[in-house]
Amino acid sequence: MDDRFEEYEKAVSGTKEFYDRFAPYYDEFVPPKEMRTDRIDSLVACIKEKARCSNDKLHILELGCGTGSYAIPLAQSGHSVIGIDISSEMRYLAVKKLGGQLPADFKYLTSDWLSAFETWENEFDCILCIGNSLIHNPPSILPNLFTAAFRALRAGGILILNGRRIERELDMVEGMDITQNDICRSSGPARAFGIEPRIALRFMFMTKIGLIQENKTVIAFYTYDNYEEDGRRFVCHRMLFDNLQTVETKPVEYDTWATKTYFIFKNQLIKVLKECGFSGVREESPDREHFKLEKNWYVVAQRPIN
Repeated sequence: MDDRFEEYEKAVSGTKEFYDRFAPYYDEFVPPKEMRTDRIDSLVACIKEKARCSNDKLHILELGCGTGSYAIPLAQSGHSVIGIDISSEMRYLAVKKLGGQLPADFKYLTSDWLSAFETWENEFDCILCIGNSLIHNPPSILPNLFTAAFRALRAGGILILNGRRIERELDMVEGMDITQNDICRSSGPARAFGIEPRIALRFMFMTKIGLIQENKTVIAFYTYDNYEEDGRRFVCHRMLFDNLQTVETKPVEYDTWATKTYFIFKNQLIKVLKECGFSGVREESPDREHFKLEKNWYVVAQRPIN
């Protein structure tokens, strides 16, 4: 087997295991916490304008749709939507949000992306990938993925991708090697500036911690950055207590699960998209009010009409 596909299959397996366990906490940890009906009108307007689509009803594919925060309101607003996520538990929660009944124009597929793309050609007005989904794909597989996405779009259709500004995050690099127990019990390592990192990979991990007081439970959401030469960095993004209140006590037991993610830089991504045949590839927010560009980038790419 090609090394790229072997790595991809391992990434898919690890991602599925992580999100099946993460699913019960997903809507608390990962913005948006609720379905983003406030963003749908601006997103639809952006798609219609950039895809040069005059039809009122759009055909949209969302990659990594999670519990349906975007896909569900898009379908409820009259568009034909297919959502893909690797986690069957995410699908269960999306259906639960809707009282057990999916909208007629909403299909939720539990699949990896490359396998799903095999069935589509000239199909979609827009392919969306908003949030932390893209970083679970090895960079070496992106040419295959975007070639398949290109084929799945109709002529003039657009691809909207989202990611974090890794360059901005790496301006502050902790060059310290500490243990998981240390990071869970403290506010984190002191920052060391001026380090030139060489990035290998990143892990996202969840730690379920049993607490002494009142048998409470806290779920901590971290990323762990592994630098090839400059040590390691733990970053705590958010902590969720079972009663949603901060509890001052010491953790005593750990149950940790993790998944590998990859650093994907905007400029590298733009280069791959152009090589796959997309035109008009650029950083552009679907709507600056709702899709802000300070910590995130949005890249828009179009399948040429001719």
